[in-house]
Amino acid sequence: GNPMRALPDPDRLSDALGRLDTLAVIDVVGTDTTALATHVLPATGQLERADVPLSIDQFVVTLSTQYTPAVVEPVAERRHAWWIFASLGRRLGIDLLPDGLDPDECTDDDLLEALVVRSRGSWDELVEHRVAIEQPVYGWVLENVLPDGRWNLAPDLLVRQFRDQALLEPPALQLTPRRQGRHLNSQLVDGVEIVRSDDASVLISPDDARRAGVVDGQVVRIVSAHGSIELGARITSEIRDGAVSVPHGYGDANVTALTSDRVDVDPHTGMVLQCGVEVSVVPST
Repeated sequence: GNPMRALPDPDRLSDALGRLDTLAVIDVVGTDTTALATHVLPATGQLERADVPLSIDQFVVTLSTQYTPAVVEPVAERRHAWWIFASLGRRLGIDLLPDGLDPDECTDDDLLEALVVRSRGSWDELVEHRVAIEQPVYGWVLENVLPDGRWNLAPDLLVRQFRDQALLEPPALQLTPRRQGRHLNSQLVDGVEIVRSDDASVLISPDDARRAGVVDGQVVRIVSAHGSIELGARITSEIRDGAVSVPHGYGDANVTALTSDRVDVDPHTGMVLQCGVEVSVVPST
């Protein structure tokens, strides 16, 4: 994760981070966040460590996991991220590792085994076969999460918020977010040259483009009450009139510059609003 491309008001964030006495960042590539760091702690990359995936059940229909050993030895002065945290904890008198493990003695496998012990299968079987797959498990949401057997889809707090919002006059043009298939958040857009189909363009409908005097492929400026960004326009009927869509994760067209952590914030959760923010689109000069 790259906070400079994920948190609102990046100019304010950059100023705040720049005034810290110490900003230690763990990463595997250079980013605009590591550029602000007083200390950059190099962590092992994906091929330099053993792994068991986290939350894989979000993406596959089976109950499964896999174990992958390290492919190559770490180079330079890279250390496992868990070792960095455990070593800092030990200096602070805090034991972060399970079962009293020593960060200078234990391995990736020691820690992964401690995680897998909570699973339905055994660690030895997973290491031997590398992949463990079972049939999907149904019913656990009703049994463990919803004791009454149903979701409350319309809590009073949310209904009142929707009602109040419906009474407001909608903006002529509002920002909507967009995820893309070839990068995850700010990953694979930092310090990595890669051929991809993703691009940092704004989607705008033909009618809205005509009203704004924008032609397809033109560089435009997206302006909100909090900031502005410039990026190419893609005119498409895939988006409805009154909305424009900007993907996140890019530096030159950092959509978080259009948001704020002080206004345009959900009053109940404190979450920054990244949808429904009023914007305007004008050709870049």
